[in-house]
Amino acid sequence: MNNPEKNPEEVYVTPTTRDLRNHPRSDKIGQIFVRSEENFFRHLSDLFVKEPEVYAKVEEIIFDKFQLSVPSLLEMVERKGENILRAPVLLLEYEEQRKEAVKKLYLACRDEAETAIFNAYHRNGYCIAEIVSPSFNRLIEETKNFERRRDNVRFAARALEACLKNLRRDKPINLINFYTKPARQGNDR
Repeated sequence: MNNPEKNPEEVYVTPTTRDLRNHPRSDKIGQIFVRSEENFFRHLSDLFVKEPEVYAKVEEIIFDKFQLSVPSLLEMVERKGENILRAPVLLLEYEEQRKEAVKKLYLACRDEAETAIFNAYHRNGYCIAEIVSPSFNRLIEETKNFERRRDNVRFAARALEACLKNLRRDKPINLINFYTKPARQGNDR
């Protein structure tokens, strides 16, 4: 098991390396990726037990990403201090759905581990290192940013539609020209 006191294993990889499978220590790199994936899944399982609200956010994002339409694991299994895999299901018909959901959650943990390792690559001095303390904050923030961009595109489309509607009616379009306004209000010297 991973202890927080234990230093994560690292493998130096030059920035010019094109394929990690051709690296002399590719087996060690593979082990680092697998352990990081397991750390992410273990962290997700801990969230399931200790912080169900955060887990529900992460699970919803992952299910949307994989277009998986199954009930939440929070609804399918009994949470008696056991992790996602060992918790007993409420109904036997949920067993297959739980297996499918767990597969997708593990795939998402794999993606998050790879992203975290590659994001930390330059900070670690061109070393691929095991992620010992995983977090899903990047996934949550990325989803929030995507929703903001989607809202902005929707608002811009509405504004464009309103402008086009006014053009069709031969009405003037009220646009603010920022270039004709003074740059600063207090510069009247």
